[in-house]
Amino acid sequence: MVGCRKLSSKIQTSTKNDSMDCEILVSLHFPAVNSKNGSYTKGIIHSTRYESDPFHFPTLDLSSAAITVEEARKSIWRMTMEVTMVLISNTLAILFLSLQLIHVKKQPNLLPSNSLFMLGILSLGYLIPLVQDLNAILLGSHSHERIVFVSVVTMVVFLLQCGLLLLTLSSKLGHGEPNRLWAAERNTLYGLGILCWVGGL
Repeated sequence: MVGCRKLSSKIQTSTKNDSMDCEILVSLHFPAVNSKNGSYTKGIIHSTRYESDPFHFPTLDLSSAAITVEEARKSIWRMTMEVTMVLISNTLAILFLSLQLIHVKKQPNLLPSNSLFMLGILSLGYLIPLVQDLNAILLGSHSHERIVFVSVVTMVVFLLQCGLLLLTLSSKLGHGEPNRLWAAERNTLYGLGILCWVGGL
């Protein structure tokens, strides 16, 4: 291909007073269309002027990652499956959290048995992807409709989880034996710390 570049005012000294230099040859080598493995697009940008010409420049090499049709299809399929699994997981979480909230409303004496650390970690686990999804919406880096739908479902799960956390906290604060309950929370924290340490080995 023939390429052109806009000349800066400092080097426009030709007799023709050209503002564009079109004596440039661009050669690109693309991977095969039916290639199953990813490859790179390689090429060179070469000036056809003589080396004594003030507009001449050294040959430039360029490369760019190329994605094949097969890889694009696999990527789309993988993203679709990821979104589907997230929706199924969050829908089940909504169902189980709703049943759990109904159960503790009927039997509020079970609330102090819940671990605040456990509920806090679960709530944080829904908050982090929710913030990431909202950031992706603002940046416009993903499909807007799909990411909004996933964010709405995640928001519902997060609110239900926070509701259960607040009910448990209120029940523990109003319980007659706070020392025993907070000792159980410390034991839960120690257990989580041991699991994290073992998982990091």
